[in-house]
Amino acid sequence: MGKYLLVLKNSMQRSLVYRFNTFAVLIFQVFTFLMFFYLWSSIYRGGQQIGTYDMKGIITYYLLAIFLGMVIKSNDMAWRVGDEIRLGSITNYLLKPVNYFWFKIFGALGDVVYKFLIYTSSIVIIFLFFKDHFAISFDLERTIYFLAFVFLGLMIHLMFFYLVGISAFWFGFIFGFNFSMQMIVNFLSGSLLPLDLLPEIIVKIGDFLPFKYIMYVPILVFNGRIELTPGLFIVPLAWIFIFYILSVIMFKKGIKKYEGYGA
Repeated sequence: MGKYLLVLKNSMQRSLVYRFNTFAVLIFQVFTFLMFFYLWSSIYRGGQQIGTYDMKGIITYYLLAIFLGMVIKSNDMAWRVGDEIRLGSITNYLLKPVNYFWFKIFGALGDVVYKFLIYTSSIVIIFLFFKDHFAISFDLERTIYFLAFVFLGLMIHLMFFYLVGISAFWFGFIFGFNFSMQMIVNFLSGSLLPLDLLPEIIVKIGDFLPFKYIMYVPILVFNGRIELTPGLFIVPLAWIFIFYILSVIMFKKGIKKYEGYGA
């Protein structure tokens, strides 16, 4: 475990070196939030309600969605893993006493921890400027549940796209496949719209998939739209276990096909 914690630490230090990229993303996302803010302000100008969301509810949803998007989706696990397989550089890991899966996971976590700290402070500043437009009430229990679900959503996202990445053992170049999966996950995770505003058939499909636990469920937990019970953790934990088993099986089968081109 010690070596993987060192990987996490090194990843955080590497993120500090490229901090300009982090702040560039932050500035762009703040601009995106302002666009959403004025868009939805115009839509709600008549005082109406869309679904179960009033203006404060939808603005709060998008603030949290943008924040989680910056934290959870900032690390392109599939692209990194896929390129290492395609270019043969994964051989370097196979020759070292490390587990490739955990090496990539802890490396991604280091980057996420750094961005979480940076982006959280920024979100607080936005909240202070626009606090009259948000429906946020801080509750310790809900905050703890929210942070736990953010972590579970992060793990689901990383592990799913790790699986997309190791599909490069069979597909080679996975740019198109990765892009398609990102679009699907963005839609079914509630990144574009709250899932309860979508047609019922899509909501039912989403209930059988893990993606709503990446963003939609954590946001509902924070907003008080879901009753807090320990049973909420069963489904996302089950999906994490399934993804881990699949990653072990697929990696073993992929290594048998791997020929190390470009190594």
